[in-house]
Amino acid sequence: MITDNTTKQLSIQTFDAWTGKELNTSHTDSDMMVKMQLSVGKIEVDLRPTEIIDGKRFIFPAEAKWRCVEPNGVVYWSEQRLKKYCDEDTKEPLGWGANKHPIHYTNKNGYLRTVTQKLEPGMWLHSWTRIPRQENRSKRLFLDLD
Repeated sequence: MITDNTTKQLSIQTFDAWTGKELNTSHTDSDMMVKMQLSVGKIEVDLRPTEIIDGKRFIFPAEAKWRCVEPNGVVYWSEQRLKKYCDEDTKEPLGWGANKHPIHYTNKNGYLRTVTQKLEPGMWLHSWTRIPRQENRSKRLFLDLD
């Protein structure tokens, strides 16, 4: 997004991971914002778990802790790390267990789509990552100032 001829501002689309709706990222209407006054300056911290996937920022519900990818490439979030389920006969892993939620976004035509990622064969088994929380990032920032 270009504001004028001299100033360029990076704009990242922000989506609600649960509903897939694009969010307005103005900080004034967010009740989850915490403002802190420090000797260094003011820092605003958003307490909701957020993550950037494929250039889009997703804001997750407060209970979201983990992100994984299924063998078909669909990205999910979960409250806890799940076990993989296997075929009863061949014992071949087929995917992750239940209690996971797909991550959605709304494309430019207004249609709801799920987030997919292309992985190498077998890499989905190592796709579990922790969803970062902003408060953890700010603590690391404060620790690095020393």
